[in-house]
Amino acid sequence: MRDEKLQVNREITNFYHKRGFVMPIRSFQVFCMMLVFCTTNMILGSNAMAISTDFYVAIDNRPLISFGEYAGLANPNQGRLTFLLAHPNQDLARSHFHPIGAYAYTGPVAAPVVQSTNSNNRIPETFTGQSPLPLVPGTGTYTDQLVSQHIPGLEYSNQAITSIQSLNGFPVGSVESFLFNSSGGGYTSNLDGAIIALELVDVTAGLSVYDETGQNIFSNPSEPYILGDGNSFRFTPTFGVNAAAPPSSYSASFRLLDLGSGPTYTTLPGSGTYNVDFQAAPVPEPSTMLMLGTGLIGLISWRWSKLKTV
Repeated sequence: MRDEKLQVNREITNFYHKRGFVMPIRSFQVFCMMLVFCTTNMILGSNAMAISTDFYVAIDNRPLISFGEYAGLANPNQGRLTFLLAHPNQDLARSHFHPIGAYAYTGPVAAPVVQSTNSNNRIPETFTGQSPLPLVPGTGTYTDQLVSQHIPGLEYSNQAITSIQSLNGFPVGSVESFLFNSSGGGYTSNLDGAIIALELVDVTAGLSVYDETGQNIFSNPSEPYILGDGNSFRFTPTFGVNAAAPPSSYSASFRLLDLGSGPTYTTLPGSGTYNVDFQAAPVPEPSTMLMLGTGLIGLISWRWSKLKTV
């Protein structure tokens, strides 16, 4: 289904370009996304199962690397905080996590060097070819901003982060149980005593990060922002730029830290560095949005009718 969705997006792009529309499909997705992604998701379906959160924080307790060029070597993330992206699947046994920006080896296998990030260190994941997440016109607190938003059907747009322990205790056979116990149970350790914090490593000028109340959490960029107790925290950041900002790409880089302390507590090593990418685009005229939206519905319906006859 994922390949079919990508093919539909390519056909939509060609459809408009052949008719002289020079506005890229990305701009249309930004401002008509509820139509684009909700309609596409409803018609085409998805291999993914719905869960409330995409991103999790865990301790990686796998002792060895199990695949790839460095299989059999000591896992440089063992005992570290790790930022995980959930990939639930309708085939529950295939549900798994992708470590994003985890520590990794580079260089020859005989003399590997550990680096503080891996090649899969961006959201959206680079290998998917997905465009940066759209920043859309905000409302309320964010009236004068273009902000990130959870868009049903748009992968990676749910920016909520929570503890891996939020998946613990679900019935055997549920997607949550399969995810929690994936990777040989290498991410199931509790985070007792840990206080998870988010460290801003780098950010594109003009991009801000807000908490659920609309407060800029990195007004002092050198001070980590505390997310909460390692076993129970949940946090949803909002990313934003000034609404008058020119169309451009924006990125923020982060690390996870443990600020837990105490006479008998051993602080967990921090995670590797990961990046979240966004795109701000201009607002199209209402008439253009209507014309493109009408054409999109027709094209998706046509494509779906073709798929049903295959």
